Amino acid sequence: MSFYVDTLKAEWARSNPDLSKVGKLLTQTKISLLSIQVAPGSSLPSTADMLLARDVLEIGALYSNKAEDPNAFERYFLQLKTYYFDLVSILPESNNKWEIVGMNLMRLLAYNELSLFHTELEVLDVNVLNDIRCVAYPVALERYLIEGAYNRIFKAKAELPSPAFSFFFEKLAVTVRYVYEITRH
Repeated sequence: MSFYVDTLKAEWARSNPDLSKVGKLLTQTKISLLSIQVAPGSSLPSTADMLLARDVLEIGALYSNKAEDPNAFERYFLQLKTYYFDLVSILPESNNKWEIVGMNLMRLLAYNELSLFHTELEVLDVNVLNDIRCVAYPVALERYLIEGAYNRIFKAKAELPSPAFSFFFEKLAVTVRYVYEITRH
């Protein structure tokens, strides 16, 4: 399993990873990760195995975003939620956590899933909503959306907290234009 994970991490760490190769490596790596799945009634996998699994899922989420596949991103994020929120007392916080959480919030806004957006916010500490830029950004965009301040949304493009937010921002822009057209008539 380690071979696949190491190869995947090395390819992803390149300045311009080959997305086709990353996709294939993700498939192979996910199959090898099945060996560490927990059976009902058994103990948790080792911390090292859980960290490996989380790393692979994070690469999968970031890859899906870069490959502009929102459905795959959603699947990876749903799996990551366990590592980010349920195992918080066992695993150290990931450096990618808040960027991926923020991208998921952007995804929910972009596809006008506001009830799910608010459900996701409920599990976050108020300080995170205000202090973590990758989370505060979609929260501000949602406020602009609710206020009908569509021009502020478009101006906010210049303030993306990460280039990884571009894909979902562009989807949000399409949604905003659609909502604007509906409300004008």
